[in-house]
Amino acid sequence: MGCCGGGRKIRQAGMIALGFARLVADKAGITTPADFVAGRLEACRACDEHTWLTRVEVAEWLLINGVDVAKKFDCLENIPKLPKESGIGKQQAGMYCRICKCLCAAAARVPEKKCLHPQGSRWVGYRTAEGPEKT
Repeated sequence: MGCCGGGRKIRQAGMIALGFARLVADKAGITTPADFVAGRLEACRACDEHTWLTRVEVAEWLLINGVDVAKKFDCLENIPKLPKESGIGKQQAGMYCRICKCLCAAAARVPEKKCLHPQGSRWVGYRTAEGPEKT
């Protein structure tokens, strides 16, 4: 049983896979991003909890925190935050959420995904599976 109420690990993995699949399809020109994606990404950019990391930096963080990630995969907001980095001068850096550990460009494409900011969702007004996200 996970820390947030067991049985959610498969759903979490599915949402991550869906987000990356949609990101790849959008980047390849196979699909176009849903109407709510741009607003969600802008909210992430404006949030104080975003960070710019390279794949190597994410891998280094995973080496240190991998056991916690495996144990609490269904509630990643309860493990140590990703390091805060600026994107200045970084090649191939992606914008990640320090709270939920997601690649923002992938997470923003999943209607079921919700912003987990402790002071309230930064995606208020942008679509979720149930309709516009509310506080």
